Amino acid sequence: PARNMGSWFSSRAGDQRTIARAKQEITDAMLKSKLIDLRAHKRQRDELIAMKMAVGRDSLHYSLGFYAAMVSANIFRVLRYRRWEMLPVSHIPFIAGPIF
Repeated sequence: PARNMGSWFSSRAGDQRTIARAKQEITDAMLKSKLIDLRAHKRQRDELIAMKMAVGRDSLHYSLGFYAAMVSANIFRVLRYRRWEMLPVSHIPFIAGPIF
């Protein structure tokens, strides 16, 4: 069979284009995989930060509520007995704070 002049070189150039295309597809797949991993890691980190913020907020609300109740009880106690003393349970939040 007769060959056209330069057909060997053109077939090699086609092979090179196919190889380059395959390399690009592999690179794209690797980048997509890394992007998916980064998004999953970001989601985990965001959930952890949100959980820590929620625990801190709950602890703050517990302490504020406890001290509001303590101040109210102290005011009522002072009004009733006409003397000023701290309630003996005012140290409870430091010993038995919220358990989360």
